[in-house]
Amino acid sequence: ETEVEQKLIEIKKKPKSAVEKVKEIINFIFSFYSQKKNISRIFLTEKSLVKRVYNLIPRGEPFVSERDIKFLDDIKNRAKRIYRIMAEILQEGIDSGEFREMNVMDACYILDALLHGFFFKRFWLDKKYSYAKSADLIQTFFLLGIIREAKE
Repeated sequence: ETEVEQKLIEIKKKPKSAVEKVKEIINFIFSFYSQKKNISRIFLTEKSLVKRVYNLIPRGEPFVSERDIKFLDDIKNRAKRIYRIMAEILQEGIDSGEFREMNVMDACYILDALLHGFFFKRFWLDKKYSYAKSADLIQTFFLLGIIREAKE
């Protein structure tokens, strides 16, 4: 298990509402990214590294080695495990009536895209957001999309 998987499992086990668990996940992810921000800066600015990752995308090119394919498969498998934990939390929210019916995997992909996109795009934004404000914005927009409206 990776550090992220361990933390998500810990959050999932807490006796909290699904809404609170999602908020905690978002806060954790932003905190995790901020701790690793120098790695992400290198990744985003180092052209040879970006080119190498681009070339790792399996398209049948012969220059992709078995080691590269194994590396990508490992990343994909880690992501699948993380999505599975997040999907279980979202399903808890559906089952408890906190969240509306949805495809939980689609919601996981959207949340992941929001987190990655907002965090990594911040390098190019004119307006600077604190990590807390960034997490709050993602929480608000994501949760507004999945929280079940109170029945009148």
